[in-house]
Amino acid sequence: MGLRQFPPELVTALSSFWEYSEARGVFLTGEGNLKYLQEVVLDHNNIQILPAVISQMPCLESLNASANLIQTLPASVGNLISLKSLDLSKNGLVAIHEEISNLVNLEQLKLHENEITEVPECISALQSLKEFSLSQNNLVQLPNSLPQLTGLKNLLVAKNNLSEIPDLIFKIQTLTKLILVENHITKVPKELGLLTNLTDLVLTYNKLKTLPKEIGELWKLDYLVLDENMITELPDSIEHLTSLKELSFNDNRITRFPLSLGALTQLEILELSLSENRISRMHPALFKLTQLTILNLNSNRLQKIPESIRNLEQLVTFSCGSNFIEDIPPEICELDNLRQLVLFGNNIRHVCPELGGLTGLEVLSLSQNQLTDIPKQMLKTLTNLKELWLAFNHLHSIPSSIGYLKHLEQLWLQDNELESLPPQIGSLKNLNVLTLTGNRISELPDSLKRLEISQYHEGHVDKNKKNVHVSGEEGAEYWQDLELDRFVQESYPLS
Repeated sequence: MGLRQFPPELVTALSSFWEYSEARGVFLTGEGNLKYLQEVVLDHNNIQILPAVISQMPCLESLNASANLIQTLPASVGNLISLKSLDLSKNGLVAIHEEISNLVNLEQLKLHENEITEVPECISALQSLKEFSLSQNNLVQLPNSLPQLTGLKNLLVAKNNLSEIPDLIFKIQTLTKLILVENHITKVPKELGLLTNLTDLVLTYNKLKTLPKEIGELWKLDYLVLDENMITELPDSIEHLTSLKELSFNDNRITRFPLSLGALTQLEILELSLSENRISRMHPALFKLTQLTILNLNSNRLQKIPESIRNLEQLVTFSCGSNFIEDIPPEICELDNLRQLVLFGNNIRHVCPELGGLTGLEVLSLSQNQLTDIPKQMLKTLTNLKELWLAFNHLHSIPSSIGYLKHLEQLWLQDNELESLPPQIGSLKNLNVLTLTGNRISELPDSLKRLEISQYHEGHVDKNKKNVHVSGEEGAEYWQDLELDRFVQESYPLS
């Protein structure tokens, strides 16, 4: 049961205290009243109506009533003239009333995940507003007065019903963050170039086919996410975004590596993966991006990893799964900072022993290839490995050197041609996931019985840690989806 209303007894109790609670950041100050209270936190209850007592708190600066059942705001909320932060997200609000215009000191207004269909024009009275979160509502347009918020920096309008980027947005030249994820936007106007203070631009899950050349005028941009659109190429002007640190356009229709990306020397994260991109070659310009820490090229049509991969010395994660790669170049072993190497779903037949030189590696994914063996010497030096994915290959045996992987937590061996396991597997004291489905094993080593494995299955393990029994082509497709989910980056927060 959650809190449904603000008990009168609590008001009396609060007024008899003088203390500061660090745990909730709430000042409980006053003698006989609540006029000095500065912060109230009521989130995640069942409150339907904001208590009238809150209007008796003229010094209140922060009110968090998110995740309740509030459908309307009382007029008395307009009395909170000192309020700087108001969080009413995750309620059932259907409208914003004009009383909110009294909150002239408000800097942060969070209204995401409600049922709001319209924002009133009086919102322009909130001249101190810096962050306005309206994501996950039912908006089809924004108020014409929005540009009058001359101090607005962050505007979040993800998951609404906008069919275009309203022209009024381009008049808010103070914006640093613009989030328009999952609307119905088909075009980005050239006026985007007016927002020269933007640092974060996220347009994921729309219907974009092109980008204007004026995007190159956003010279402060350091985060650009364009996933899940229909973009076929990036304008050459993107080379002017020299502050860019993260660029993601997964699941578009890119067919060639954009040469202009070679100028983005500050780029740390680059993602060009997933089903609709069709890049067949890693262009030399890619290897000029020497600050990259994450490179995701999953699900393209790549046939080769060039030797110049060694130039990307800062790489921590390299994902090149679900391509047509046949060999792992030994030069990849020069990437001393590499922690995740993801190459599932390729045509790799042999693993070079030099791969053991990646002594800091924590995740190695080689499932769904054509491997028949694993070099014994390689495993001896991968002592920091936590996850080893070798499912859907043609392995006949696992070398005894598996026992050197003292930190191994997950070992995925299903759908191979294994007839036995080495007894050294029993020394893997940290192992908690072991999958063996679809092999030829008739007996498990006694040493294995000593391990406390939380997920040991003759069946497969799905995302919810339940047994499922899939094999053959269906199984391969299932595991490819599982590994894509496991090794994909988290999406940008919407609120």
